[in-house]
Amino acid sequence: MSRGCFSYPQLAIFSIGVFPWLAISASTIFLAPDWPRRVALIFHRGRELPAPAKAKPPPNCRKQNWVLSFVAIYIAIQALLPLAHFFYPGGIEWTYLEHHFAWQMLLRRQITTAFFYVTDPNNGKTYQVPLSRCFGPLTISRMGWRPDMVQQFAQYLAKARLPSGPKPRTAQVRMFVSINGRKPRLFLDPNVDLAAEPHAWGRPRWLLQIDQPRPPPGQDFSENFFVTSSEGN
Repeated sequence: MSRGCFSYPQLAIFSIGVFPWLAISASTIFLAPDWPRRVALIFHRGRELPAPAKAKPPPNCRKQNWVLSFVAIYIAIQALLPLAHFFYPGGIEWTYLEHHFAWQMLLRRQITTAFFYVTDPNNGKTYQVPLSRCFGPLTISRMGWRPDMVQQFAQYLAKARLPSGPKPRTAQVRMFVSINGRKPRLFLDPNVDLAAEPHAWGRPRWLLQIDQPRPPPGQDFSENFFVTSSEGN
């Protein structure tokens, strides 16, 4: 129960998604094995619950081998899949790949500002889309470590209005991100039409490289650069 007592304050104080609920649910493994029957008795007072089924004879060896093979494959996937980010170039704190079935979390603090531009090639007109009218500060900040969110929004903007001619509208993004106190850098290639780019399973080609080392302890080069939003994750 100490796990549940520890997780509930986290749920009330921090915005960390489903993790506290998972921890509270997992704490039931420390209860007595018959706790589900005790809970069921609360709702079935006056009625006798069916007796637990008698122990069945052990399964044959063939079934056991199938079960063990499945468990071994499952454990191998759970152990190897979180290591996939080592096969992608660039730091994981910049490529956001630590959030794809990985074990490395809460590694960074980023400050983000972004400018979305939509162009109609049929008449040559370009206009800027203010993010503050579409999203709150938290969503804008999350775009700084979720390039897939940026691409989805760019594709939405390109299709939100019909073009004035046969050519589809394009969407370019100029996004600056400061991670862990580094100086702000361009996060995405501003010359790429994200509305026409396919979804990538690995590192997108339009995600730029980062070549800045982390600043010395106590120094933060991101201060006074942006006032848009910031979030640690």
